[in-house]
Amino acid sequence: MNGPGESGKGTVAEFLNKLFEFDIVEYSSIDYVKEVARDSFGWNGEKDTKGRNLLAAVKQVMIAYNDMPTKKVIERLNDAIAFNVDILIVDIREPDEIEKLVEYCKEFEIICNTCRVHNAKAEKKAETDGLSLTGDRLYGEYDYDIDLNNNGTFKELEVQVATVFQALYNCEMKDQCDDALRILEEQR
Repeated sequence: MNGPGESGKGTVAEFLNKLFEFDIVEYSSIDYVKEVARDSFGWNGEKDTKGRNLLAAVKQVMIAYNDMPTKKVIERLNDAIAFNVDILIVDIREPDEIEKLVEYCKEFEIICNTCRVHNAKAEKKAETDGLSLTGDRLYGEYDYDIDLNNNGTFKELEVQVATVFQALYNCEMKDQCDDALRILEEQR
């Protein structure tokens, strides 16, 4: 699930939990990078422009060296499966990194849907505050399965989440889910 800070990703997760009583775990591909930035670079945890750029740079080096951010996401995914978690929400900004997880899921027949939460106010704030070197600039360049519009009320977002995810929940087979997503997209 993607979108800038304050776009409503956490709210979508809350709605999923409320609507379906799913066991939901959230993980960001930057979580492990944050640990490394704190331990190795003395990062103070502040996500200002300087901090975001540090995180983006460290992540890119880790990707180039041994693809550790993706390996950590896959570890969390496998942990979620082992512990019977209903939904693992993963935040990955970079399109090529999203695609790595999608391909892994396809290979092991794990249901995976990509989702973007649009919020014009949050997107404008992210641009005004200064975007990081890579991730924050690229998250919108992926062709997501689901696009949620969070420019209205909480109730409108909740209805969208209920409609889209109920359709996905009712799918028994991946091709049926693809059909459900296509129909929902045509209705917008």
